[in-house]
Amino acid sequence: MKEKIFNLIVYGSLTAGLVNGVYLALPVEYQAMIPEYSWLTALIAGGSTTLIGATGLMWKARGQQISERVSERMVLLGERYVEVTKQYEKLVEKVNEFKSEVTSLKTEIVEMKNTNLHLIKLIETDLKAKLSNRLIDEEVKAMIEGVLDEV
Repeated sequence: MKEKIFNLIVYGSLTAGLVNGVYLALPVEYQAMIPEYSWLTALIAGGSTTLIGATGLMWKARGQQISERVSERMVLLGERYVEVTKQYEKLVEKVNEFKSEVTSLKTEIVEMKNTNLHLIKLIETDLKAKLSNRLIDEEVKAMIEGVLDEV
C-alpha cells in the first residue's frame, strides 16, 4: 500500500511538471486564456514538482539497488548458515563418537581392574596353598610370607 501511494506521488509530480512544461510551451494567446496561472507560477510549480518526482525516482532506484544487495547478502548468509550447520552436525557426531570411545575405555578399564583383583586373589590363594605344602623349603616359605605381608 505504501509503495502504491509513493508511486502515485512520484508519477503525479512528474506529470504535473510535464503539464507545467506544456503550459510554458504554449503560445502567449493560449496562456492568456488561463488568467489565474502565469508563466512564473508554471515555472515554480513545474520545477518543484519535477524535482520532487525525480527525487522520488532516484530514491526508488536506490532502494531497489539496496534491496538487491540485501537479498544477495541474505542468500550468502543462508548458504553460510547451511554450511556452518553441516559442520556443527559433523562436530557433534565426532564428539559423540569420542564420548562413546571414552565410555567403552572406562568400561574396559573397570573390567581390567576387576580381572587384576581376581588374579591377585588367585595368586594369594595359590601362595597360601603353597605355604601349607611340607615339601617347600623354609627359605621359599619365608619369601612367600614376605610377599603376602606386602599385599
